[in-house]
Amino acid sequence: MSKFDGHCMCGNISYVVDEGTEPLATVVCHCSICQRQSGAPFSLNVVVADAAFHVSGDTLGEFETTSEETQTPVQRQYCTNCGSPIVSILGSMPGVVAIKAGTLNDTSWIQPGAEIWARSKQGWVETDNDLGVFEKGLPAS
Repeated sequence: MSKFDGHCMCGNISYVVDEGTEPLATVVCHCSICQRQSGAPFSLNVVVADAAFHVSGDTLGEFETTSEETQTPVQRQYCTNCGSPIVSILGSMPGVVAIKAGTLNDTSWIQPGAEIWARSKQGWVETDNDLGVFEKGLPAS
């Protein structure tokens, strides 16, 4: 079993990431779109290669938003039964998916490596200055 197995709240959607896959990034996103989509002050995302991500169960619903910074589409996929957000597919980062970390079966290993869109964070949220904290998205590599 992969450390990346997870499911939605109702169990109609399950996913797994190929054994041995390591996260490309684990990022706290404070953007206003993630706040609205999650109903929380930020979203914690584990980014992996899309080829390693496998979904089973019901068909995922999809809602498209547009990135503030790049004006590229973001497909936000969710369980159509319970509404749990599962993954985001970023048009600006082809070949990767951003798994919503709250849907993982085991979150004990997760350690955020960066915080993005800090300019949009809730006023009472404090950023972790030991991480990379970016006012907008991750800088281009």
